[in-house]
Amino acid sequence: MPKNRNRMQCHGLTDLGLKRSTNQDHFLVAELRQVVRLKQSSLARTPRPRRELAMLLAVADGMGGMADGAEASRMALETLLRKAVRFNGNDKAMARTMRFAAQSARRKLAEFAAAQGVQKPMGTTLTAAHVSGLVLDLLHVGDSRCYLLRRGKLQRLTIDHTIAQRLKAEGALNEAQAAASPFANVLWNSISSSTQSELSPEVSRHELRPGDVLMLCTDGLTKHLDEKRLAQVLKGKTEARGKAEQLVAEAREKGGTDNITVIVAQVGPA
Repeated sequence: MPKNRNRMQCHGLTDLGLKRSTNQDHFLVAELRQVVRLKQSSLARTPRPRRELAMLLAVADGMGGMADGAEASRMALETLLRKAVRFNGNDKAMARTMRFAAQSARRKLAEFAAAQGVQKPMGTTLTAAHVSGLVLDLLHVGDSRCYLLRRGKLQRLTIDHTIAQRLKAEGALNEAQAAASPFANVLWNSISSSTQSELSPEVSRHELRPGDVLMLCTDGLTKHLDEKRLAQVLKGKTEARGKAEQLVAEAREKGGTDNITVIVAQVGPA
């Protein structure tokens, strides 16, 4: 792991919205530190203690019954965090670690549902970013999203795992048809307690630059704010917290039909 770290200014926020009675979203902003505290030694030379920093950002949007959806998203994030802490410091293994975390979360959901007698399948999306220096490892399952703003231009780093988007990729639907399709919100890929559902964790690696802005969000935000408006807010001069709060406030103003969760992370100089 490189010694120099690019500090990130991060802020996460989740909101019930205006139409839902419970919040099934969860989010995570965590600093992953690796510290050596040498208590005693007979060695003439001992390694200097290391204090290195990586960031783990994640959002999860639960599905199922009111309590079951919230439980699913919580379990997914807790599983991801445990795996990331265990393998923190091994950047080469991070992609494999993230895939393993998604598979492990699925097993835990299935075990929980069986133990509690949950009849209806419970599940969750999971979009997570592990940032080490200027290297971003991205895990994506479902239709939560990760965006990158660089020099004023917004790029979506994830593709929604919905049936409509899959049909679009196969050429059966165009962009407008996919957006209006009854399958626009039907997931083909999720972390689910059902053994019949498909799970195909998508992991990618990206290079970051100082000045980049990352945003992770659930679909409660993107249902109400298009990418043009997202870019305008993320380009603003306010800090990460102000941007997150503004995005949530605007989604509520435009209807707030779902739970709204967003994380904004600004990459600073080393």
